[in-house]
Amino acid sequence: MKRIWKKNDGVSPVIATILMVAITVVLAAVLYVMVSGYMSGGGGGEPYVTFTAATSVNATTWSVESAPSRAEALSSYKLILLANTTTQSTMNPIADGTSGSLKFVDVDTGGKLTTGDKVYITCVPGTTYELNIYWVASGAKVGTVKWTT
Repeated sequence: MKRIWKKNDGVSPVIATILMVAITVVLAAVLYVMVSGYMSGGGGGEPYVTFTAATSVNATTWSVESAPSRAEALSSYKLILLANTTTQSTMNPIADGTSGSLKFVDVDTGGKLTTGDKVYITCVPGTTYELNIYWVASGAKVGTVKWTT
Protein backbone atom coordinates (compact mmCIF):
# COMPACT_ATOMS: atom_id res chain seq x y z
CA MET A 1 0.00 0.00 0.00
CA LYS A 2 1.35 3.34 -1.05
CA ARG A 3 1.52 6.06 1.54
CA ILE A 4 0.80 9.66 0.48
CA TRP A 5 2.97 12.20 2.14
CA LYS A 6 1.77 15.77 2.31
CA LYS A 7 4.11 18.65 2.10
CA ASN A 8 4.09 20.65 5.33
CA ASP A 9 5.19 23.92 3.72
CA GLY A 10 2.84 26.93 3.96
CA VAL A 11 2.51 30.11 1.93
CA SER A 12 5.67 32.16 1.78
CA PRO A 13 5.86 35.04 4.28
CA VAL A 14 6.00 37.64 1.49
CA ILE A 15 2.81 36.36 -0.15
CA ALA A 16 1.10 36.13 3.25
CA THR A 17 1.96 39.75 4.02
CA ILE A 18 0.67 40.94 0.65
CA LEU A 19 -2.58 39.01 1.15
CA MET A 20 -3.10 40.45 4.65
CA VAL A 21 -2.54 44.02 3.42
CA ALA A 22 -4.93 43.49 0.49
CA ILE A 23 -7.64 42.06 2.74
CA THR A 24 -7.19 44.94 5.22
CA VAL A 25 -7.53 47.54 2.45
CA VAL A 26 -10.69 45.90 1.09
CA LEU A 27 -12.25 45.65 4.56
CA ALA A 28 -11.39 49.29 5.31
CA ALA A 29 -12.99 50.41 2.03
CA VAL A 30 -16.16 48.41 2.70
CA LEU A 31 -16.39 49.78 6.24
CA TYR A 32 -15.90 53.35 4.99
CA VAL A 33 -18.69 52.99 2.43
CA MET A 34 -21.04 51.55 5.05
CA VAL A 35 -20.29 54.20 7.69
CA SER A 36 -20.22 57.18 5.31
CA GLY A 37 -23.96 56.77 4.78
CA TYR A 38 -24.50 57.56 8.47
CA MET A 39 -22.23 60.58 8.61
CA SER A 40 -23.82 63.93 7.90
CA GLY A 41 -21.78 66.27 5.81
CA GLY A 42 -21.89 70.02 6.32
CA GLY A 43 -25.22 71.13 4.92
CA GLY A 44 -25.77 68.43 2.33
CA GLY A 45 -29.26 67.76 1.04
CA GLU A 46 -32.50 69.59 1.48
CA PRO A 47 -33.60 70.83 4.88
CA TYR A 48 -37.18 70.50 6.03
CA VAL A 49 -39.24 73.27 7.57
CA THR A 50 -42.14 72.83 9.93
CA PHE A 51 -44.61 75.62 10.55
CA THR A 52 -46.73 76.30 13.58
CA ALA A 53 -50.46 76.27 12.95
CA ALA A 54 -51.65 79.55 11.50
CA THR A 55 -53.02 81.85 14.20
CA SER A 56 -55.20 84.90 13.77
CA VAL A 57 -53.52 88.20 14.62
CA ASN A 58 -56.60 90.26 13.77
CA ALA A 59 -59.59 90.03 11.42
CA THR A 60 -57.49 89.99 8.25
CA THR A 61 -53.96 88.97 9.30
CA TRP A 62 -52.70 85.49 10.20
CA SER A 63 -49.27 84.52 11.51
CA VAL A 64 -47.14 81.42 10.85
CA GLU A 65 -43.86 80.66 12.66
CA SER A 66 -41.07 78.62 11.07
CA ALA A 67 -38.94 75.84 12.59
CA PRO A 68 -36.34 74.67 10.04
CA SER A 69 -34.17 71.57 10.52
CA ARG A 70 -31.08 73.77 10.13
CA ALA A 71 -30.32 77.45 9.63
CA GLU A 72 -29.80 78.33 5.96
CA ALA A 73 -29.61 81.65 4.11
CA LEU A 74 -32.98 83.24 3.34
CA SER A 75 -32.00 83.30 -0.34
CA SER A 76 -32.08 79.48 -0.30
CA TYR A 77 -35.87 79.47 0.05
CA LYS A 78 -38.98 80.79 -1.67
CA LEU A 79 -42.53 81.10 -0.34
CA ILE A 80 -45.69 80.53 -2.35
CA LEU A 81 -49.11 81.31 -0.90
CA LEU A 82 -52.13 79.57 -2.41
CA ALA A 83 -55.65 80.82 -1.82
CA ASN A 84 -58.30 78.22 -2.72
CA THR A 85 -55.57 76.32 -4.67
CA THR A 86 -54.67 79.38 -6.79
CA THR A 87 -51.32 81.14 -6.39
CA GLN A 88 -51.95 84.42 -4.61
CA SER A 89 -48.46 85.59 -3.63
CA THR A 90 -44.85 84.56 -4.16
CA MET A 91 -41.70 85.66 -2.34
CA ASN A 92 -38.65 84.44 -4.26
CA PRO A 93 -36.20 84.50 -2.58
CA ILE A 94 -37.40 85.06 0.97
CA ALA A 95 -36.36 88.46 2.30
CA ASP A 96 -37.32 90.70 5.19
CA GLY A 97 -40.30 92.68 3.95
CA THR A 98 -43.58 92.39 2.07
CA SER A 99 -44.51 90.71 -1.20
CA GLY A 100 -48.20 90.74 -2.10
CA SER A 101 -50.14 89.18 0.79
CA LEU A 102 -46.94 87.92 2.46
CA LYS A 103 -44.85 89.77 5.02
CA PHE A 104 -41.70 87.98 6.24
CA VAL A 105 -39.97 88.98 9.48
CA ASP A 106 -36.45 87.66 10.15
CA VAL A 107 -36.79 87.76 13.95
CA ASP A 108 -33.08 87.39 14.77
CA THR A 109 -32.05 89.54 11.76
CA GLY A 110 -29.28 87.05 10.94
CA GLY A 111 -30.17 86.62 7.27
CA LYS A 112 -30.96 82.92 7.80
CA LEU A 113 -34.24 81.06 8.19
CA THR A 114 -34.25 80.09 11.86
CA THR A 115 -36.79 78.94 14.41
CA GLY A 116 -39.11 81.78 15.32
CA ASP A 117 -39.00 83.65 12.00
CA LYS A 118 -42.53 84.74 11.12
CA VAL A 119 -44.69 85.07 8.05
CA TYR A 120 -47.73 87.32 8.25
CA ILE A 121 -50.47 86.73 5.70
CA THR A 122 -53.21 89.15 4.75
CA CYS A 123 -56.30 86.98 4.40
CA VAL A 124 -59.90 87.15 3.23
CA PRO A 125 -62.46 85.47 5.54
CA GLY A 126 -63.91 82.19 4.27
CA THR A 127 -60.83 81.29 2.20
CA THR A 128 -58.62 78.19 2.43
CA TYR A 129 -54.92 79.05 2.39
CA GLU A 130 -51.80 76.95 1.89
CA LEU A 131 -48.34 78.36 2.55
CA ASN A 132 -45.55 76.36 0.88
CA ILE A 133 -41.82 76.83 1.29
CA TYR A 134 -39.44 75.55 -1.39
CA TRP A 135 -35.71 74.84 -1.43
CA VAL A 136 -34.50 76.95 -4.37
CA ALA A 137 -31.54 74.71 -5.31
CA SER A 138 -33.71 71.69 -6.13
CA GLY A 139 -37.19 73.20 -6.36
CA ALA A 140 -38.43 70.69 -3.77
CA LYS A 141 -41.22 71.61 -1.37
CA VAL A 142 -39.67 71.41 2.12
CA GLY A 143 -42.58 72.62 4.23
CA THR A 144 -46.28 73.45 4.13
CA VAL A 145 -49.14 74.60 6.33
CA LYS A 146 -52.88 74.87 5.51
CA TRP A 147 -55.69 76.73 7.22
CA THR A 148 -59.12 78.21 6.57
CA THR A 149 -60.10 81.70 7.68
